[in-house]
Amino acid sequence: MATLTRLEALEAGVHNLTGLEGATNLTELFLQDNHISDISPIAGLTNLTGLNLSDNGISDISLLVNNTGLGSRDTVDLRGNPLSYQSIRTPIATLQSRGVTVEFDDQAPPVIADINGDGSVNILDLVLVAGMFGKASAAPSAQQQVPETLTAVEVQGWLTDARALEIRDPIMKRGIMMLEQLMVSLTPTETELLANYPNPFNPETWIPYRLVEGAFVKLTIYNRSGQVVRTLEVGHRIAAAYESRSKAIYWDGRNDVGEGVASGVYFYTLSAGDYSATQKMVILK
Repeated sequence: MATLTRLEALEAGVHNLTGLEGATNLTELFLQDNHISDISPIAGLTNLTGLNLSDNGISDISLLVNNTGLGSRDTVDLRGNPLSYQSIRTPIATLQSRGVTVEFDDQAPPVIADINGDGSVNILDLVLVAGMFGKASAAPSAQQQVPETLTAVEVQGWLTDARALEIRDPIMKRGIMMLEQLMVSLTPTETELLANYPNPFNPETWIPYRLVEGAFVKLTIYNRSGQVVRTLEVGHRIAAAYESRSKAIYWDGRNDVGEGVASGVYFYTLSAGDYSATQKMVILK
C-alpha cells in the first residue's frame, strides 16, 4: 500500500476509506460515485495532486484543509456531494487561496440578496429573511424550507454574529427568534439509534441516528448467531441528526469481504462515544 501512487475505484460501492492512511505515496486518487461520507483517512496523504470525490455523500470537507500537501495546481473534484454551506464558505475558499483548483456544485448561500439595501449581503440580510418567514411560532414550517445540508454548527455561527448586532427592528428581532428555534430543531436532545429504512429491504438500506454531542461513530452488523457480518467505521461526526439518505449510514447488504448476505434477520449496533444501542432489520430476497 505504501508504494501505491495511483488508485481508481469508480462506482465500486466504497463507503469506508480506512486503510488508506498508509498510502502515503498516492498522488492520484479517484473515488467518484461511491458512498463515502468520512474523508478523515486521506487527510494526511500530502503527496496528492489529483483527488476526485465526486458523487458521494460528503458534507464536511474541513479535514482537507489539514492536508498541507494540497497546493498550487493540484485539483479536487467535489461535485455531486451534499456539501454544507460552511464547507463551501470556509474550507473550499481556503484551498482555493492555496492555489488548489476545486470543482463543486455552487450552492446559493442562505443569504442570497441585499435585502436591507445597504449595498452588501451580510448577516443583517439573513436575519431579515428569517424574520420574514412569519411569526416565531411558525419556525417548524420555516425549517422545511432550509437545505437538508444545513447544520446546527452553521446556525450557531449565524446566531453568534446576529447577537453581536444592535437590532431594534421587530422583523429582525423575530428573525433571531426564528434562528434560535431552528437551532433547537437541529440539535438532538439525546443520542439515539433509529430504525433502518426500508425494512425489510433488498439489497440496500439506510440506518439513521442522532448525536447529542460529537463522537466517533461505528456500526456493526451481526447475523442471528451473533457473528459479525459487516463493520462500518463512520468516523467522527458532530452533534446533529443524521436521518436523511445523504446523512444516514448506508449498507449495501454485503459482508466485510464484499459478498451479498442471505435473506434473514440481522442486528445492527451503533457505537458513539459511551453510547451503544442495537436494533433489528430484515433482508428479504
